[in-house]
Amino acid sequence: MRTLRCWLCRRPTCWLGRLRPPTARNRFRFLIRSGASVTLQDVLTYGAGPNDLIRLTQNGNSATPVGGETAYPIRVAVTSADGTIAVGGATVQWSATNSATLTACNGTSSCTVLTEDSGKVETRVDVGATGTATITATLAPASYSPPKLVQTVISGSSTASDLSLFSPRVWVAKGATVDVPLTARLLSNGAPVRGKNINCQVLLGSGTPGPATPTTDANGYARSTLHLSSLNADVQGSACLLPANNPCQTFYVLSVAPSSLKLENVSGTEQAVTVGHAFQAVTVRATDSSNPANPVLGAAVSIQQTMFLLATEEPLENQGEASSSHNARKVILGASQHLILLDANGLVVFTPYNATLYRPMEILATAAAGTMASLPFDFHQLPLLSPSAGASTGKARAPLSVSRAVHASPIRAKSELPKSALKANPLDEPAISAPTFGTSAERLPNRISFALDLDPHQDGDAEQKDVSLQNSRPQSDCDSKTATSSSTDPPNR
Repeated sequence: MRTLRCWLCRRPTCWLGRLRPPTARNRFRFLIRSGASVTLQDVLTYGAGPNDLIRLTQNGNSATPVGGETAYPIRVAVTSADGTIAVGGATVQWSATNSATLTACNGTSSCTVLTEDSGKVETRVDVGATGTATITATLAPASYSPPKLVQTVISGSSTASDLSLFSPRVWVAKGATVDVPLTARLLSNGAPVRGKNINCQVLLGSGTPGPATPTTDANGYARSTLHLSSLNADVQGSACLLPANNPCQTFYVLSVAPSSLKLENVSGTEQAVTVGHAFQAVTVRATDSSNPANPVLGAAVSIQQTMFLLATEEPLENQGEASSSHNARKVILGASQHLILLDANGLVVFTPYNATLYRPMEILATAAAGTMASLPFDFHQLPLLSPSAGASTGKARAPLSVSRAVHASPIRAKSELPKSALKANPLDEPAISAPTFGTSAERLPNRISFALDLDPHQDGDAEQKDVSLQNSRPQSDCDSKTATSSSTDPPNR
C-alpha cells in the first residue's frame, strides 16, 4: 500500500505525476489534510477497460439432439491485457442463433450478464433446431466500438429416438456422502416423449440410483438421484431407454482428492459498509485443479472470521532516508468459525460476521477447503460521515482523561536557619521558631487541585470541573504554629 500526500511539494497545488493504474498488487491511498482539496482524473474504471481481453476457455461439445442441452458449458473469462488479473463486474453480452437458447439468459437467446469476481461467466445451450448455431460473447458492447468478442458453434441433430443427458460429468470431493441429480430427456424428432421408462444403473464403482427406472413426464424428462456414500473412487453409469436399452447415454462421477481442491471468488468478496448497514452475502466456488476448472460437490468449507477494532493508521513520516510511523496492535472484538457444505453447483455462501455491533470494525475472514485451498477476505464497517440529529456515528468514545496538575499549595515553606541555630545546645530552648502560615484559623491542609475533562470528544464546549484531593494524613507537630525542641528533637528538624 503506497501513501502519497499532497503536501509533499509544500504548495497549495502540486502534480504527483503519472501513476500506474491501481491493481490488486498496486494500490494507492491519498491522505488529504483538513481544508485541502485534490482532483483525480481517469482513476476509476468500473467493469472492463479499453485494453482488457475476453477469452474462450471451454467450448468442446459434440452434436446435441434438438430439444436437448449441451453436455458441457461454454465458458469465457475477462482479464487484463497480459492475462494476469481477472476483471470482475465486466459486462458480457450473450447471443445465440438458429433458435438456440441459453441457460444464462433464463431460456432466451440473448442477454447481458456481469462477470464473477474471478472474471468468469458461463452458459449452457439448449438446441432449438438442426444445423449450426453460433454462440457469441461480446465484451462491453455499449462502451467500446468495435467491441471485443469470441464465438463458438453448436451442432444440432434429430432422429426418431434421442436421449439427452444433462450434466453427464460431475466432480465430487473424495470421501463425501452426497446425492447427485440425474436428468435425462427423451425426444423424437425434437418433440418430447412421455410415459417411457429409463433404466439407470451403475457400471463401475459404488452408487445407488433411486428410482432405478424413472418414467418420462409430459415434457419428456426422467429424473433420478444417484446416492454416493463415502466416495473413494470414480463412478461410471448409464441411462438407457427400456426395454431394448437403446438409445443410451453414459454418466461419470469423478472423485477429487483434498489436495486438488481450489477455491475461487464468485461475488461479494470486497465490501465496505457504514455502521448500521448490512453486508451482502459472499459466494465462493470450490473447483478441481484442471484448466478450465470444474465445480466440485460435497466438500466442506471452513469459514473463520475475526472482528478487529478499526485501527487509525498514522501517517508515515519521512525524514530523509529515515521514516517512522505509529501503528498500534489490533484489538480483537470477537470471532466465529463454522463449516459449510458445498451445494449442487459447488458453491458456498456466507455473510460477514459483525455480531450486530454498532461500531466501526475490520473483519478478516478466511475460507479453507481440502489441504491447501484458502481464500482471504477483508471487510470494513466504517463510521457514519453525516449522522442524523441525535444519532451516533458508531465511533468509540475516549475514556475520561485527567490533565496535569495546574496548581498546588505548598506543604511547608522553606526557611534559612541562622548560623547561631546550628551551634545551639540541643538541650536548651530552640534558638528560632518554626515558619508558620498564619494563624491556626488560616492554616491550610495539604491540598492538590486538578482539572477533570468529562468528555473531550463531545460536540460543543466540554464541561470541566475542579476536583480537590484532600490529604488524609493527620496533622503532625511539624505543621504546628510553633515547634518546641527537646532532647530527642534537635532544633533544626
